[in-house]
Amino acid sequence: MDELKHIPEYASWREVRLIDKGWSSDKKYKVVTNTGEEQLLRVFSKQAISAKQQEFLFIKKVASVIKDSSQPIICGEIPNTPFGYMLLSYVQGRDLNSQLPELSNEQQFFLGKSAGLLLKTIHELPVPESVSQQGIQQRIYDKKCNQLQRYLDSEYYLEGQEAVLSYIEEQLKNIRTRPVCYQHGDFHVGNLIYLPSREIGVIDFNRWDFGDPYEEFYKLQSFSRETSPLFSYGQILGYFDGEVPESFWTFQKLYVAHISLFSVIWAIPYGNKQVEEMIARYYQFKRDYPTPKTLVPEWYNKAEGAAISINMDL
Repeated sequence: MDELKHIPEYASWREVRLIDKGWSSDKKYKVVTNTGEEQLLRVFSKQAISAKQQEFLFIKKVASVIKDSSQPIICGEIPNTPFGYMLLSYVQGRDLNSQLPELSNEQQFFLGKSAGLLLKTIHELPVPESVSQQGIQQRIYDKKCNQLQRYLDSEYYLEGQEAVLSYIEEQLKNIRTRPVCYQHGDFHVGNLIYLPSREIGVIDFNRWDFGDPYEEFYKLQSFSRETSPLFSYGQILGYFDGEVPESFWTFQKLYVAHISLFSVIWAIPYGNKQVEEMIARYYQFKRDYPTPKTLVPEWYNKAEGAAISINMDL
């Protein structure tokens, strides 16, 4: 923590506590100032300063349209060290993935609808004219192809993968026809906060990017639905204002199918346990889509049935 003492704001802090959670390479700290204000400090390699300044600008854009999100304070280099830092407001509350199981079905559903509206708000931020939509589309396509090839070149073979690969190869080229928007990049219940106001706050923007708005939903199916299918169902309905287009399901299946294979390779550096968890997610995908023609996943149909008793107009 010696590098923290070189941060210009350090003298105004009375407490600095390490936050040991998450997958980011940033070191994260909860800071309490001399006046009692709580802030989030992220420390990173100075080599990442340009990317982090772009992230900071994105956080500023989001904060201008979503009040209950990380508010930007400062981003810069830590003098006389090989590090940079970012200071943000600390969003008070409880991790939503911990809170949801304690809430009623109605509360889970309506929080999901709220989350869908928040995600839609992020996606509606104007994309700068300098951003090449065609270039982004091609980059995403090339990235997905490369990731898929890494799986194919690996030692892994998962039962029934032929049909999954066939669907991916059939649909992957269509990524280049998709619109481009700002993406949060990691939008799921692990990065949402249940606020004291009983509303939702949005945090952790370090995976932001430009890309297909539909791509944001594969983590809902991979992570959020495990905590609360009703929340996840509500998020989709909220995002689409109750009218989910068929094209969404086509691309949702594509993105979830793709990540169900590539995540096995992604997990290798983290050990066998993590690899086994990703393999289990692949077989969950197979259960969600029991036939090659299935587009709407089974978990969504079940959640829709469970939501029948909920008054949607509340």
